[in-house]
Amino acid sequence: MKNHKLLLPLLLLAFQLGASCEQLTKKPQPPYSSNFIKSKFGYDLDQPDQKYFMGYELEEISGISYYGPQMLACVQDEEGKLYVYSLQEKKVIQRIKFNKSGDYEGVEIIDNMAYVLRSDGQLFKFSTEQETEVSTEKIETPLSIKNDAEGLGYHPQLDLLLIACKGQGEIDEKKVKGKAVYGFKIKEQQFVDKPLFSITKKDIKKFLKTEAEDKKQTDFSPSAIAWHPLEHRYYILASVGRVLVVVNPEFEIEEFIRLHPKTYKQPEGICFAPNGDMYIASEGRTGDGYILEFKYKQDLESN
Repeated sequence: MKNHKLLLPLLLLAFQLGASCEQLTKKPQPPYSSNFIKSKFGYDLDQPDQKYFMGYELEEISGISYYGPQMLACVQDEEGKLYVYSLQEKKVIQRIKFNKSGDYEGVEIIDNMAYVLRSDGQLFKFSTEQETEVSTEKIETPLSIKNDAEGLGYHPQLDLLLIACKGQGEIDEKKVKGKAVYGFKIKEQQFVDKPLFSITKKDIKKFLKTEAEDKKQTDFSPSAIAWHPLEHRYYILASVGRVLVVVNPEFEIEEFIRLHPKTYKQPEGICFAPNGDMYIASEGRTGDGYILEFKYKQDLESN
């Protein structure tokens, strides 16, 4: 009996010591979404208005673009197919095969023409007016797999495709600091070999006004880019670290927002409807891919 009386306090002491050690070693969590907003922002990122599940075909959805009223164009990073998804019917309503299998990361629809970005920087151009299988033009660029091009957007005022690099920024041995965004002129069908802008850790630290102890706090590897049709700002999404960065026309960071992992499993695509509604696509990782819809609320801060 005496041994049993001694054993209980010892077990309690061991449990308390274990809990204390766990608390000491547990890393502090970074701030997420709503409590990290620095200026006026038209979306409640913690409260999507709709969530659309993509099914097995788009489990690895990697890029999206506005296609038309209540429709989005989607690509995934294995099949050379364009998928047209109906938000109203909540299903894929059209499939267009444009090339063989490959690592396709971004898509943009411009005047019934589709541009699809492969991770090695090559673009694939084809008409969306054909129904199933199309004649595709391959556009070579100076980018390579080292650049790991993942984001594709469109700036209508500049008539410029935006290509965001997840990997290194330089091409042809021209040094570029940070993560680069390049342009492709639509009218001239010409790649611009000087970055439109780039984002460095120094830029992020300057915006945060702190030297973050956790290196991940300033790591930034773009996976998608889109131009806001009403705000006229660049929205750049990073799957690694789950970050949304908003950059103004002068290429200054205006927002650096950490996205909650419960809502954003692996965010890979972003686009806007003409009225400002935002769509963010995420790979399912262990389940269906999905698209989150956020209605544009210009007076969000005053609510």
